[in-house]
Amino acid sequence: MAGATGLRQVVAEDVVSHFLGRHQLAEVKKGLNGLINFIDQMGAIMTTSRPGIANLIVAESGNFLVECQRTRTNLNKVPILTIVSVLWLIFSRQDSSLFLCS
Repeated sequence: MAGATGLRQVVAEDVVSHFLGRHQLAEVKKGLNGLINFIDQMGAIMTTSRPGIANLIVAESGNFLVECQRTRTNLNKVPILTIVSVLWLIFSRQDSSLFLCS
């Protein structure tokens, strides 16, 4: 959790993150600790899968950011190609802190 300190500076404690799909990590994560645990689990997977990530589209408009990626990984030496799209909503509260929701 080395990046948790920095994440706590920009993400609300009550963040709700939606990770869709049909895999063991797919679910709605509530709270910053849930998001950090998800990131840690994905990091552990990615370090063994030799990932290759290419951003296909990154665009923004107002408070929205769209990110689309093509990811090539390996699971037990089986290549996996994935297309991922994320819609980020960026907003600030009265205390001028920045919060990210995906």
